[in-house]
Amino acid sequence: MGHAPKGRIQFAVPNASTNFPDYPKLAVWPDGYYLSYNSFTNGASWAGSQACVMDRNAMLAGAAAAIQS
Repeated sequence: MGHAPKGRIQFAVPNASTNFPDYPKLAVWPDGYYLSYNSFTNGASWAGSQACVMDRNAMLAGAAAAIQS
């Protein structure tokens, strides 16, 4: 991953499975950033829906954000 422009912070959200995360949606709330997506096995078979939340305050401070799913 490249460097973010000056004054910006860049994050990567790891995918804990080998499934393909399709059709992602992001919601911003005061306590966190919420992410949901449809999960596909091998990019073909639907494996279910996934959701997680990232610690907004940690991310705004430039720290590593705990991700809960």
